[in-house]
Amino acid sequence: AHFGGRVLQENLSFLIYKMKLADVQALSAALTGKPANLTPEAKALKPVLEKDVSRAVKALEYLAFAKEGEPIARRIGEGPWDTPNTAIPPGDVATAERLIKRAAGLVKNASRFLKEKYLFQVIRMLFYTGRYQEAQGFYAKHIGSFHGDTSAKYGVMAAGAGGFYRDRKYGKANYLDSVIFD
Repeated sequence: AHFGGRVLQENLSFLIYKMKLADVQALSAALTGKPANLTPEAKALKPVLEKDVSRAVKALEYLAFAKEGEPIARRIGEGPWDTPNTAIPPGDVATAERLIKRAAGLVKNASRFLKEKYLFQVIRMLFYTGRYQEAQGFYAKHIGSFHGDTSAKYGVMAAGAGGFYRDRKYGKANYLDSVIFD
């Protein structure tokens, strides 16, 4: 959708789910004319992405951002909501804080589509680093920024519900869950 259907589904799936962070960053660099060592998959994607370099670079910037935060969500997010992980690695907290601060600048110049994705990543970092009250406030402040029923909107709602749940505000958590799973 973001590339107007120009990227084949299997290439897009590889880019999103399998391409390593460094390779995404290298592809972005190559698109802006910087020297980069590209994998065969990145070399195959480059000509398609060159048709709209500005848009592709912004999308790759978001993808790199998300890939940087993914290990935190995967490592910490393995247990159910009712068993909070109290041993959050200090490195995860520092990485999350850096990403949250960086997102504030990235959101300003992002398309509506990418803005929603960045907002999802921020609340996700707040939730997975145990900042439940901040996640609740972030949810309340930004839920109106979403247009339509997008996966990012429901991700923000789920993280907000998780923040309410972990803060023992079960009524709000249950209400959001009912909206998500309606």
